[in-house]
Amino acid sequence: MRLIIALALICSLAGCSTVSFRRTPFVVLGDIDPESLRDEFADKLALTFEAVSSVAFYYKYQGFAGIGYTIVDSENEAFAVACLNPAGIKIFEVKGTKDSTEEVFFAEQFKKHGDAAKTVADDIRKIYFGRIPEADARVQKKSREVVFTQPFSDGKIDYIFAGVDTYLVEKRYKEKGRKVWTVYYADYMESNGKVHPWRVLLKHHKYGYSLIVNTKEFGI
Repeated sequence: MRLIIALALICSLAGCSTVSFRRTPFVVLGDIDPESLRDEFADKLALTFEAVSSVAFYYKYQGFAGIGYTIVDSENEAFAVACLNPAGIKIFEVKGTKDSTEEVFFAEQFKKHGDAAKTVADDIRKIYFGRIPEADARVQKKSREVVFTQPFSDGKIDYIFAGVDTYLVEKRYKEKGRKVWTVYYADYMESNGKVHPWRVLLKHHKYGYSLIVNTKEFGI
């Protein structure tokens, strides 16, 4: 509940914004080998990068827009992220790894509302870490999608590959059959021989908030 309060406070301080997200269209897939699909995606995906993005948080009927700068090294499971509000004032700067979070800076007014730095770090991990299914993941091939499923935390995680390029378009985590959070990926673009999703939507079903990331500048 503290997470919800913190997000609502961000919304009230920074003003409202509306940013749309269009999911990747599904198409009928041809004769695809799931193992080759996963391996080819692993070879193409940019695992280490720097990006400048517009970001938008939504909770209920409130929204906040800002600019984020993110450095990700998913091979070593490390990241750094900073966010400015529309007035150019830094809201937070957080570093972390798979298992640790370092709060470099967080606006003072948020500190009494729980561990907001951990929330930011956890969302970065959901979006950019663990985007390639494991070799022993269960595979289900459908007419318009290929789904890899494997155990994760206290439940299971599904990786959905679909679209014209058959890249990862959805990663969803469930516990006891109920969705806890889902990440949608769209509009992959190539840079220096690697691909990166230019638009990302994280929906946290349990806490009722969404985060949209639209890449503006990208480098490897």
